[in-house]
Amino acid sequence: MSYLSESDQQAVTLASELQRSMQEWLHSRGVHNTCSVSPYVDSGGQPAVLIKMNSHVAHAMLASFRQGG
Repeated sequence: MSYLSESDQQAVTLASELQRSMQEWLHSRGVHNTCSVSPYVDSGGQPAVLIKMNSHVAHAMLASFRQGG
């Protein structure tokens, strides 16, 4: 990925790690629907991600947040 800037590379790594962790977290809660995490660099030049999920995944996350974990 030498053609990517350092911020681009960091965003790709961040998105990849977050995608993997979210999938493991969801799977451990019996949620097998997927979500997607896309890398980008924000207007300030910082690595960032966008997360896309369906309502089933969002509801599972909300329930877990409300339970404290």
